[in-house]
Parts: sequence; structure tokens; C-alpha cells
Amino acid sequence: MSIKAEKLLREAKHIIEKINKSHSNALINFDEHLVMNRLENLEIPKETNIAGEFIVIKDVFDMKGLLTSNGTLYGENQLFPEKSAFIIEQLEELGAVILAKSNMYEYSLGVTSENETYGNVINPLNQYITAGGSSSGSAVSVAEGIVSYAIGTDTSGSTRIPASCNGVVGFKLGYNPLYLEGMTTISKELDHIGVFTQTVQDCQRLFNSLNHLKEKPNSENKPTIGVPNAFFNEGNDETINNMMSFAYHVLQAIGYEIVEIDTSFLMSFDPLKVSRTIGTKDISRTAYDREKKGLYPSERIVSINKQGASISNDDYNDALDKKRYITQKFNKLFSDVDVILTPVMPIVTPFVNQAYINRRHKEEDISDVMVQYTNIFNLTGHPAMSIPSGYYARKISQGIQLIVNNNNEYILFDVANSYEHYIEE
Repeated sequence: MSIKAEKLLREAKHIIEKINKSHSNALINFDEHLVMNRLENLEIPKETNIAGEFIVIKDVFDMKGLLTSNGTLYGENQLFPEKSAFIIEQLEELGAVILAKSNMYEYSLGVTSENETYGNVINPLNQYITAGGSSSGSAVSVAEGIVSYAIGTDTSGSTRIPASCNGVVGFKLGYNPLYLEGMTTISKELDHIGVFTQTVQDCQRLFNSLNHLKEKPNSENKPTIGVPNAFFNEGNDETINNMMSFAYHVLQAIGYEIVEIDTSFLMSFDPLKVSRTIGTKDISRTAYDREKKGLYPSERIVSINKQGASISNDDYNDALDKKRYITQKFNKLFSDVDVILTPVMPIVTPFVNQAYINRRHKEEDISDVMVQYTNIFNLTGHPAMSIPSGYYARKISQGIQLIVNNNNEYILFDVANSYEHYIEE
């Protein structure tokens, strides 16, 4: 065994001690003997940025020989895949060590951290506050310091929301259907993979490794930050407005120009309805395949299947047309600005089991409110990142969202790194 492999074995034992002491329910399908066996036979590839790093994977990704449960144990014929998902194969080729599967909201169908099978995922910063979802276990495994890297998914905010809830970095990569191979999908129109890290620099390191990129030098010209004039400021609570004022101050102090951009086109229809129409129809189609395999869906899946059947093809195609329209409008905005800044959520991180919130003189579903500002960029497919703002409420540094045009991730990392360094000084 090489010296590096021996060092990794010692690190693994230390991590396993952390897991055994944790009460967060962040990890499931963890096999200590499997990890140790993998390390003993590990061949360290040519040095990469993430060679020897331990990574947690959301339990929607297939890993050869390990149960894919999707956060539930419904069904008689559980899946033990013969082939790993594309993202897992890629990570292992880069020398990363998959440590465990992470807990999640069942079948990725919610943005809170409840799970009836494995137990709710507990927010390590404040046990009374939701850890967010659906990639809750991945976010918490990073927030607790069990690992430095974790992989999740994001269909309407399932990476950015738990990142914001747990005070970590959450990056929804730009749309890439390759990453959906070997993954239990909700909607191939909306699904993205997501990355959780403790720092922006770590996030960039993983992204560059996945894309075989070398770090680009910072541009001599400071990127321009666009702030929406509509939709993203409708119904924000006072704390979120104060957080955004704080973020503007930080960005201006760094030297970025902040300009207003016109997003009033979003007020003419409901982006969440567009997203739900597409996603519900898509998942109702995949639910049929799951039933054929003997994976009997829960009542929630059955309910969504019925909802999907009630959506006409005309309504579905109309939603796809609106998706393309929204994407075109944001692409045009990116010809005027480099980065768009919004809150991750219009509200402070909610309490555990909070189902509704009184907002704008009416009672609203908490999940609908939580995804209000994130689901749009699943429609457009643009890279979007949640980073801690440095403005605290309920013991948590609430998240701001940074969005860039496709293939401009280096600008996103430039701004996010600068922001992170400024608030840490």
C-alpha cells in the first residue's frame, strides 16, 4: 500500500468517528467495510485537484453494488445497480473516494428535510430550523465538516436552498444531460446536478476538475452585477431586504458596478406554475416505469402521478414554450450584465415542520415560497450559486444567489470568491 493510501485510510477512520458521533441523519447506505476495502485497493491516478478527497453522494445516483433507495424503502425489488452513474465514474476517475450516500427528501419531491424512512435531517447550526432539501443530507455532511465535498441534485432549488439553510456553498451547474445518466430523475427538462462545499475555492476546484479546466486569471475589467427591478423583490421579508442591502454594500466596496435590470416580464405569468407543469408531467411518466420494476411508489408519488395525468399535452407544450421564452429573456439580459444577484429565498430559513407562512396578506405554502427565486434558473439552465451572505438570522448566514450565462462560470467564481474573502476579513 502506498504512503498516500495509508494516509487516506487514517483519514477515513477519523471521518468514520465523526459519522458515528453525528446525530444529523445526514448519511444513509454507509458501509464502513466497503469504504475501507476501496481504499486498500485504491490506485491513485495522476495528481488532480480532488485526488484522495472523500465525497458524499445524494442517494439518487447509482453506485455499483450499493443500494439506490431515493430516500425511501418502498417496494420489494430495491435497486443494487450493476453500473455507476456518470458523475460517480467521473469522480472516481479523478481519484475521489465516494464515502456514502446522503439522506434526502423522498424521491427529491420536496425542499425541506423531512424523511419518514431514515429520519429527518437535522440542521447542525440550529436544530429548530429546516436543513432544506431535497439534497439535505449532502448539505449537512459538508456543514458538519464530515466531508469537504458533496454532490446533490437541483430541480427547483434542491442544492441552493439547503446550502442557504446550512450556511455552505451550493452550486447548481449549468444544464448538462450527461450528468443525468445513472440518476433517478424528476424531469430531464429541469434536473441539474449540484455541488456542496464549505468554500467557494473548494467549489471551483471540484468544478475545474470535472471539466478538466485550469483556473482562468481574473479579468482586468470588473464584472457588472445586475439587480432585478421586479419579481425578485416582491414580498421579501424585512430581514431578506436588509441582507440584500448588506450584499450591495459588500459588492460595491469590492469595486463592482451594480446596475438595475428589467425583469418585469416575469410578472406576466407564474414561473413556478410553468416549472410545476413540466416537472409534474415528467415525473408521472417515470413513475409508471418504477411501478413496472416493482418499486411501489409512496402515496406522494401516486398523488403526483394522478396530477400529471390531468395535465394535457397542450398545457405541457405551452409550459415548454414559456420555458424557452424565459430563457431567451435572461440570455438577453446577460448581454448587458455579467452576473445577476438575487436572494436565494424571499424569507428567512423556515422552522422545522413549518407548512405555511403568512405573506402578502395571505397564507402561502412554505415550499412554494422557498423555491420562488431558484426554480426560474432550472427553467433557463443557467449556472447558479448560493453563497453565505455574511448577514445572519436564526444563527445562519442567509444565502444570496449569483447567476451567470452559460460557459461564464469563471466570472461566477471570481465574484463569489471576492465576496467570500471580503466578509471573512
